[in-house]
Amino acid sequence: MNNAIPPSKVIIGISQIANYLGISRFKVSDYIRLGMPGCFIGGKWHFHVENIDLWFRSKTAKGAGIDPDTVEETAD
Repeated sequence: MNNAIPPSKVIIGISQIANYLGISRFKVSDYIRLGMPGCFIGGKWHFHVENIDLWFRSKTAKGAGIDPDTVEETAD
């Protein structure tokens, strides 16, 4: 019988979610303002990875209603 505790699916803190997504902490703040799911508890942001993944899937699946011919992509 395997008694190992599975890794948490909850990420706590802006730095940790930024690392998970491979983006800057500043970009995480932008995404939170755009509605990325998370909650602020005890002075720290908490994110569930399945909700984050689903949020990105829904945003990218619809193309966010933006015409790609009218948008210039900025440098990373």
